[in-house]
Amino acid sequence: TSDAFVVEACEYKRDFLTLSPKILVITNIEFDHTDYYKDLADVQSAFAALIAKVPADGAVVTDALHPNIAPLLVGITPRVVDYTQEPEYSVKLPGEFNVMNARAAAAAAKLVQPNIAQEVVSLSLQEFSGTWRRFEYKGKTEKGADVYDDYAHHPTAIKKTVAELRKRTFGKLIVAFHPHLYSRTRDLFEDFSTAFTGVDQLLIAPIYAARELDDGSVSSALLAESITANGTLSEALDFAEIENRFKEAGKGDVLVTMGAGDIYKVADAVTSKK
Repeated sequence: TSDAFVVEACEYKRDFLTLSPKILVITNIEFDHTDYYKDLADVQSAFAALIAKVPADGAVVTDALHPNIAPLLVGITPRVVDYTQEPEYSVKLPGEFNVMNARAAAAAAKLVQPNIAQEVVSLSLQEFSGTWRRFEYKGKTEKGADVYDDYAHHPTAIKKTVAELRKRTFGKLIVAFHPHLYSRTRDLFEDFSTAFTGVDQLLIAPIYAARELDDGSVSSALLAESITANGTLSEALDFAEIENRFKEAGKGDVLVTMGAGDIYKVADAVTSKK
């Protein structure tokens, strides 16, 4: 019965330009989807086109001082709402990025329902338990290791997720990473090579090809070699080998499957069903 429709939109191939948002939330803009965009400026041009679709009586909810976003807000017609001015809400989900996401959600909700009580906003955010593949706690292995799964597949997201996991790990932090696309792995290779600082063991699955063909320019083995050279022990393994390594972990260890492919199946396989 609601006339509100909430969409998590993707900038790949400027697909989000098929939408006409009344309220647009932009959390960040970075160089990604390197198989389509030429550089950060190209990505920004897509977001500028999306902002231009917001009507005069609409709003853009964002971090107005973010260096990659601020230039796109100059002279626009709709209202700009800086969600970083929202109070810090208590949330179940770990990480500063989830606190910021909660602020953005609160700012958007207040635009949709201007008379909403602050108590309702706070309670809703406090009770939100998360969603699939977003720092999702899966359970424990038979030997007692904790298992998480996360969709992070860009170096920035990986760094933030690893930093938060490191805070809650008293044993070893073992990450199984599934690189997504040959083009992204190649174009952001140096960033990936330093993104896993704080991980005790990194297990890299074969690159998830998705829509691409392997041109031989990059591989999981090459990435593992580079990451190891930067101080994080890393190996290129297949899914079966990763699953076996996970099963060897014990109580106090934290296991994480990470990436946009189907690496989550390893987390599902090793989680005890008891």
